[in-house]
Amino acid sequence: MFLINLGNDRINITPVVHRLGSPTEYSALKFTLDEALCRGDLVRTIVYVNSEDTARRIWRYLRKLAPDEYKDHLEYIHAGRGEDTKQEIMHRFRMGEIRIWIATEVAGMVCRSVHLVHIQCL
Repeated sequence: MFLINLGNDRINITPVVHRLGSPTEYSALKFTLDEALCRGDLVRTIVYVNSEDTARRIWRYLRKLAPDEYKDHLEYIHAGRGEDTKQEIMHRFRMGEIRIWIATEVAGMVCRSVHLVHIQCL
């Protein structure tokens, strides 16, 4: 038996880590919407956060900034959401209907090409 550890370095995943100055300083995430304004489409992105409340707050923040045609392409997921809702969100993300996904550790890597952003509020 051989054990081969390939690590988590993948060419189709771009890890980006931002440390926020305060728990409500979400402006560092504006870049997730900037792509759409420049290219006409949202880049598939998972924003990992460390609490359910932060997931909801970032989702609300980004939806306020997003043009109307992109609002339905943003979603959040955490352990407190119903099982059917979580499965639906994961499915819609895999299918490309959801482009920006704010998630706690309940979410796994479920697609081939995403920006990965981990937000930790201290």
